[in-house]
Amino acid sequence: ADGAGSAKFSRRGSQVATRAVGSYLKDVFSDERGSKLVEAIEALAEGTRPDATNDDLIRLQQKTRNELFTTIGYAAHHAVRELQNEAKSRSDIISSPKELSTTLLIGLARKVGDKWFCGAYWVGDGAVAVYRRNHSVHLLGSPDSGEFSGQTHFLDATQVSQESLLRRLRFELVEDMTAFLLMTDGVSDPKFRSESAMAEIQDWDRLWDDLETGAHLSSSEEGHEARLLEWLDFWAQGEYDDRTIAIIY
Repeated sequence: ADGAGSAKFSRRGSQVATRAVGSYLKDVFSDERGSKLVEAIEALAEGTRPDATNDDLIRLQQKTRNELFTTIGYAAHHAVRELQNEAKSRSDIISSPKELSTTLLIGLARKVGDKWFCGAYWVGDGAVAVYRRNHSVHLLGSPDSGEFSGQTHFLDATQVSQESLLRRLRFELVEDMTAFLLMTDGVSDPKFRSESAMAEIQDWDRLWDDLETGAHLSSSEEGHEARLLEWLDFWAQGEYDDRTIAIIY
């Protein structure tokens, strides 16, 4: 999550949103809701066999989407509710939830046999992608551009309506991947030439080479987190936004 620079308490908003999502999903994956999603993912992976019919595949995809709706989607909805509660409980200093405005990126990844399943909910700018070096990149959404340059959408009740959730929930089942990455625009803006460049594998290859050089992700040595944090302190002219990145690889 990345708080809106124009919102007075946006840092608190991003903190409330991420904590709410993390807590909610921890509960989800300790009961049958998580089990149902896992079952749907495994059925989808099994259903991608060569002899599967198109109707069967569509049915399995819809089942998976439904389970993502009640897990990741509900997590985003829970985050909105917590932002509203925060504004209400701190009404002495917070005039409305808009003062807590933040983007939100939620990612989920699971190994299924030889395949990887990755799902996401994405509102605002930044990037969420399933990346395979020198091969492919699958964006699990698209940056929300506002009416003017530098604007974006933020997490609020309109972004967790049924229509919006179904539009924003994305997933991919891939044969292999190098990494599943989520990043705020403090990383994506300086590392990609434009929003359209996010769909280009060459730009992701350059980013991965940069990460390898700076953070040595493939190294067996400990300290990946510290090296990645140090890498995030890169210099880019005119780019001073907060930077957060999460990688499963």
